[in-house]
Amino acid sequence: MSLYQVQKLMFDLNRDRTLRARFIESKMDITLQYKLTLEEREALLTPDIGKLYIMGVSKALLLYYTAILGLPRAKFVEGVTEGVTRYGPIRVNNALELKE
Repeated sequence: MSLYQVQKLMFDLNRDRTLRARFIESKMDITLQYKLTLEEREALLTPDIGKLYIMGVSKALLLYYTAILGLPRAKFVEGVTEGVTRYGPIRVNNALELKE
């Protein structure tokens, strides 16, 4: 899992208007620029907020991501609250990975 890359993509989308506009036009092309697993890419493209949450993605970044996608805040809340029920416990085994 490449949690760092998922969060980097979300951070970049939040900070870079040009990248954000390109992402809205072609999400797949932008996700291919990051080293993501198939599971991560699918969760980003679907979008599956619950799966991203249990993967360990920051709630703040998820909130920005849902806004960038034009989704209602309720979709964020639903994803966070139902993610654990649907997919199991949060995967918090990424402390060392963040140093990459």
